[in-house]
Amino acid sequence: MSHGLVMRPEHCDPSHLTKLGTITIAQDRITFSGFRSDNSTSCRQTGAQALAWAIQVLQADLAADMAQPGGGKMCDVTPFDDDDE
Repeated sequence: MSHGLVMRPEHCDPSHLTKLGTITIAQDRITFSGFRSDNSTSCRQTGAQALAWAIQVLQADLAADMAQPGGGKMCDVTPFDDDDE
């Protein structure tokens, strides 16, 4: 279903974000909140910019962690549970 809005690469440029927020990745959805953009005309465009920003952050963190263990910011906040195997 089309709503007349065509997404172009410039709509996904995270440099237009003026406020960062939170992205949550769950098994069945990805949600975002708190993001603002100086050029978005829709929630969809802001969401695309937020996701592009998150991907860049994740890529940089992964590269830092792969270059040196502990070099990134990622951490597991759930304890290991041997019963999950």
